[in-house]
Amino acid sequence: MALRWLLATVGVAHATPWQPVAGTGRSGFGGASHRSLVQDFGVESRLGSPWGLAFHEANQRLLIADSLNNVIRSLDFETGLLETVAGTGEDGFADGGAASALFNLPTGLALDAPNDVLYVADMRNHRVRAVSLSPGRYYQAEENRSSGGFTFDTVRLHGSKAELLCAVSAESSPLMQGSAYCDGSTGSGYAEFVLSFEDRIDFNVEATAGAGTYELRFRYADRYSEVRSPTQRRLRLRVNGVVVTHHLDFRPSSRGAGSRSRYAWRSISTALSAGTNLVQLQVTGNWGPRIDLLYVLPPVPSVVTVAGSGAFGLPSPDDLVVPQTASSTSFAAPQGLALDQTSQLLYIADSENGRVRRLDLGAGTIRTIAGGAINDELTDGVAADSGKLFRPRGLALDTSRGFLYVSDSHHRKVRRIDLGSAPLSGGTITTLSGSGFDVADFEQRLLDPAGVLLDTTANFLYVADTGHGRLRFVNADPNLACPSEVGPPATLQFCGSQSISQVDCLALGCCFDTVCTSPPNFDGRMTPGFAPEDVLTKVEGMEQTPPISFVSGGTERCCFPNIRVMSTLDVLEAPQGLALDSTNRLLYVSQANSHRVVRIHLDQGRCTVAGNDDVC
Repeated sequence: MALRWLLATVGVAHATPWQPVAGTGRSGFGGASHRSLVQDFGVESRLGSPWGLAFHEANQRLLIADSLNNVIRSLDFETGLLETVAGTGEDGFADGGAASALFNLPTGLALDAPNDVLYVADMRNHRVRAVSLSPGRYYQAEENRSSGGFTFDTVRLHGSKAELLCAVSAESSPLMQGSAYCDGSTGSGYAEFVLSFEDRIDFNVEATAGAGTYELRFRYADRYSEVRSPTQRRLRLRVNGVVVTHHLDFRPSSRGAGSRSRYAWRSISTALSAGTNLVQLQVTGNWGPRIDLLYVLPPVPSVVTVAGSGAFGLPSPDDLVVPQTASSTSFAAPQGLALDQTSQLLYIADSENGRVRRLDLGAGTIRTIAGGAINDELTDGVAADSGKLFRPRGLALDTSRGFLYVSDSHHRKVRRIDLGSAPLSGGTITTLSGSGFDVADFEQRLLDPAGVLLDTTANFLYVADTGHGRLRFVNADPNLACPSEVGPPATLQFCGSQSISQVDCLALGCCFDTVCTSPPNFDGRMTPGFAPEDVLTKVEGMEQTPPISFVSGGTERCCFPNIRVMSTLDVLEAPQGLALDSTNRLLYVSQANSHRVVRIHLDQGRCTVAGNDDVC
């Protein structure tokens, strides 16, 4: 019963595997730069080794650290459009307006959604930055069509045909299909607008950031053969009844005679008043362009540094004792971030310094809370700030229990720091999963783990097992014990590499053994536990050299105290960052080597009858 419930809850047997939502699989910038080359569909835009992800539930956007492109991107789930919200694409360092700010390999992200602030680990600048988010708003033209008193009305597919061709579903939408969806529509159907004299489109536009200068982006398309004269490319723009220009020119969007319709954007900046503004586009001649979308951007947001002087190196030795001034501290390639939004505490994986540090955003101070040991001790149960971390990369925070999870990448472990006083003494560190040794079964081995993410609904911790090309998950319940109903206890053997006796192993808690293995792995292997070395040689259908292998043969089992069995959720090449849409149960994963972001449905296969495990 318990096993089937676990498989159904996690959705490891999902019928549809991962699906790309951003990136073409080829490295590059493509798509969009900030405010000069406007946004394009995410699935048709190139990325450059994306790393950190953050999901903004209220705005239904996925924020992406496009690392090699040195920019922060935003993917809008409703329209499927990807835009750059900060950075120019050039590497360097500069604070200020997001359109001119410079980054140098941005990696980890942490979102303060209530305050619309995104924190960015700027790895090669050895700083942590804050981006004030100021998302634009989309207005569909087909919902705002007007006529200037003439009978020339909207030319548009409608009724059952529109429902058939343009209905949005989980698998058919601008997000998933890009311009292949409904001929590139981001709304509910096709539309041709402002074709005749004095035809117009009216938009009721909200000044979301108060009075100021906003950028209006009009998206349009036409066919080359329909362009007959320059006068057909001009529209009149009015805002609140006042003419902004009589000559808003639209260059042909098609590339040549007979070519398919292509989308282009026409941008203009103008002042908007606080509240609702009436924006009108009106035909001044005949045969204007087909406009289907208006995107309104508020005034340019800012980028500021919240921690780091830019110097590479260790912080002051006092950083282990008392908080230091954040603006003058040193970092060494910071990567993962985790935010306690209520307390305004930002946790930072100071990777090359082997530390986790806590930044008090209100006080502007920082100190080390884990790592800092000179030796290579991996003792569990000791004070975290006296323990050893080796290149920590990803962080995940459990605010309800006071736990911080860390991917200790070079040690090939996932560690847990107890930030509170219970059940261990405050600030202790233990190993949650990952043996760190090649003698262990595949379920206990990690290779260069990166992003970690806590799913509080299912109580699972997801781990991007980058080197193995796997998405792993482990039960994060602190009270978990080996399930007695699975079978009789196996004979536990002495594990010399760990120097842990059988008695100590049993006393320390749930041990690693076949009896503690809950779900099997859906990665081509028939059974959990030990397996031949040649069982798994492919990742995403491609041969791996050398192959990913397992410990072979034998009846002995090594005992690893307090280490939990991991299972494979999916097979992906070099997964990095993770983000969760908990409402829709969608997991987003960045793939640095494949230059894309994909999503996985976590709940496909969930039991259909609540409380009845037999219906799974």
